[in-house]
Amino acid sequence: KTVIMIAHRLSSITDADCIYVLQDGEIVESGTHSGLIEQNGIFTKMWKNYSEAAEWKIAKEVNA
Repeated sequence: KTVIMIAHRLSSITDADCIYVLQDGEIVESGTHSGLIEQNGIFTKMWKNYSEAAEWKIAKEVNA
């Protein structure tokens, strides 16, 4: 069975057998999550940005 998934949350595809990274409509990288991280390419940058954004918190505004 083949499933094609378009993911906006990268954490939802970490266990995929094969991830394809598209840029301007073309496949520029492919592999497993760990393999793509090792390539240190576009996917790695996307993963770092995603991981950093996941830690963001909305601070309570205090009027002084």
